[in-house]
Amino acid sequence: MIPVIAALLAAMVLTGVAGAAAPDPEVEALKAEADRLNGQLETLTEQYNGMRVRLDQSKRAARAAKAEAELQRRSLRQMQLRIRRLAGVSYMNGSVDESTAAFVGASDPQDLLDRASALRYFATQDAGKVRDLGIATQASAHAERTEKARTASVQRLAADIDAQKGRIESLLSTSKDRLKAAVKARDGDRRAGGEATPTATPQTPDPDGPGEASAKALAAVKAARSKLGAPYLFGRAGPKSFDSSGLTMWAYKQAKVKLPHHTGSQWTSGTQIAQDDLLPGDLVFFFADLHHVGLYIGDGEMIHAPQTGDVVRIAPIAGLPYAGAVRVA
Repeated sequence: MIPVIAALLAAMVLTGVAGAAAPDPEVEALKAEADRLNGQLETLTEQYNGMRVRLDQSKRAARAAKAEAELQRRSLRQMQLRIRRLAGVSYMNGSVDESTAAFVGASDPQDLLDRASALRYFATQDAGKVRDLGIATQASAHAERTEKARTASVQRLAADIDAQKGRIESLLSTSKDRLKAAVKARDGDRRAGGEATPTATPQTPDPDGPGEASAKALAAVKAARSKLGAPYLFGRAGPKSFDSSGLTMWAYKQAKVKLPHHTGSQWTSGTQIAQDDLLPGDLVFFFADLHHVGLYIGDGEMIHAPQTGDVVRIAPIAGLPYAGAVRVA
């Protein structure tokens, strides 16, 4: 998707810096509306990402519980087999009582005592195994119910998000068209009035930043840089398209660091740090609900996947409502 909004907003920022004219109220209102709709869309994305993370956790827990229950079943079966072998055929078929069977099968009094002691031991162990199996089976059943409940919840949420997503994208498309027309009309008026068109002066981020970033953090930054220009796409984590937490997850995956595909979970995946202590590779979060994340690269800038219709790009962290930062490597 062509990043129309990115180009338009960049033009407006440059115009403001140059001081060529006062802000156009219509353009500013349309820009605010587009920002609001994009924020709603990204919030939906991270809600969906969060549900997928919790669903994956439930599935892993269910698999572990089922494996433990099966292990207990095998252990119990092995214990019961040993008991049957030790007791002997004559005892197991009920032809004589236990003491007689043990006496008949024993080669001497000490062997009789050894058999009796072993039977009591295995009987005690068997009872313990039955108890463990019951606990493991209950845990497995609970984990399976939880997995099914969360799967149903994710399916309901996905359907709801799809409906909201379609509605917001329709509104956003209309908003972009109106914004594009308003900017075109404004720029036409300014050119007619003899105003010069401002040119961009690219900023070069400090490659090292303040302090010493870790090798893994710098590897994540390098990976993110390789995706500059990749399109933003709802719920994606690369390698060709990304949402905000998908980009940071993918970048750190290339550095052999595992992050969840969810801004809220990434917020708790490392050590929270002060803004003055930022180093390249730190995760920077925005908005009160932490629904947007970027990868700090130094010099007050980050690489991030901004919003629907935009692409992975470098931007100042001051351009969004800063919420905090986390160091994961």
